[in-house]
Amino acid sequence: MNHFKKIAGVLEAHGLDAVLLTCEANRFYASGFHSSGTDGVAIVTRNHNYYFTDSRYTEAAARHVRDAEIRETDREHPYSALINEVTEKEHITRMGYEDEYMTAADFRRFSEKLHCELVPATELLWTLRAVKDQAELECMIQAQRIAEKALADILGEIRPGITEKEIAALLLYKMLHYGAEDKSFDPIVVSGANGSLPHGVPSEKPIQAGEFVTMDFGCKFGGYCSDMTRTVAVGHVTEEMET
Repeated sequence: MNHFKKIAGVLEAHGLDAVLLTCEANRFYASGFHSSGTDGVAIVTRNHNYYFTDSRYTEAAARHVRDAEIRETDREHPYSALINEVTEKEHITRMGYEDEYMTAADFRRFSEKLHCELVPATELLWTLRAVKDQAELECMIQAQRIAEKALADILGEIRPGITEKEIAALLLYKMLHYGAEDKSFDPIVVSGANGSLPHGVPSEKPIQAGEFVTMDFGCKFGGYCSDMTRTVAVGHVTEEMET
């Protein structure tokens, strides 16, 4: 699953010849291939697509990236040099960039070295990514189903004496066991008085009978995230807790 065509289809309307993708999430959205941090660059032009990365990822990129030319960057061929090759080959004068994500240092370096004008284009990408296609929706649904299965297993483990950290660890294990690629974010598991912390960090605190336990968690499937929050009572509830 990639979105090269979807991105290319809106370039002319925005007065762009190409868009440069350095942000991890946007590289994945365009190519369907995940490489961490700043270890990759994707370029989408009106007619062609390119994916540049270093030697750690070129083999995997060759297996997973479709409809794009893949090149390897190294000391003799830095990203700026590879991008300039595309700029000259495709006669690019205006290239969109991710103004909401690119660091000031990277923008300065690219501005000095690239043979084209850099134009802010984050809003363009946000607009495209906001509308999910059927394949994306199916990944999101599957991510949620995995989280739900993990919760169903965990409910039988929540009892007096188990700690918040142990519950968090079990949630992570169960989601991976049922097919998740990773967690969506660090899970929140808080109990008793800790429940007043909206983004509390799981602690060594043992769960007590008569307490609420709040769990906020999710997982990734196909690069897309789920996110759910559930609160359960342990052992018994008071009249105040019921209301």
